[in-house]
Amino acid sequence: TGQTALFDVAWSPDGQTLATAGGDKTIRLWDTQTGAQRLTLVGHEDDVLGVDFNPDGSKLASSSADQSIILWDVSTALDTGVARHQPLQTFKGHTSFVWDVLFSPDGRYLASASGDATARIWDVDSGEIVARLKHGHPVADIAWSHSGNILASTSDDGVVYLWDVSSHKLVGVLTGHQGGVWSVTWSPDDARLATAAADGLL
Repeated sequence: TGQTALFDVAWSPDGQTLATAGGDKTIRLWDTQTGAQRLTLVGHEDDVLGVDFNPDGSKLASSSADQSIILWDVSTALDTGVARHQPLQTFKGHTSFVWDVLFSPDGRYLASASGDATARIWDVDSGEIVARLKHGHPVADIAWSHSGNILASTSDDGVVYLWDVSSHKLVGVLTGHQGGVWSVTWSPDDARLATAAADGLL
């Protein structure tokens, strides 16, 4: 790919584009049919750690070790064929690495996971922080339920936290791991969660 290291990868909703998050401070977009690079997004000042497309594929969010989240208008950039593209909006507020960023299922919000021991919910249009979800340890991963009503977040303390998105209140705490929980995902029916942790357990 030409990037020194890859930290994350995301499919566009139509399956035509892959986005890669790189250790060279860039995001690159790739044609999934030909393997050709389509676009380089430059704007972060440190490693890019997370990428995610919005539901219609017109925008891309990226998170970074520079403590910021950037929103990109990728549909316009891809249509014009420019080699490099400027950010649409920058979200600032975290005070440590932002490990991951995800659009809500309806595309109205972004959720972020950070080493500053918070998960945050952001309004995509305004760029404002909607909620600060405080943890006692760095937050490693986040996952929206398919309904968009619950946000799951994982932490170095081995716990999975469940947050009501509308009230921003903690509605569930799942324990059992003996090490940091690095990844979490919802079942298709939102009835179950699967986690991966440092203790080697699923």
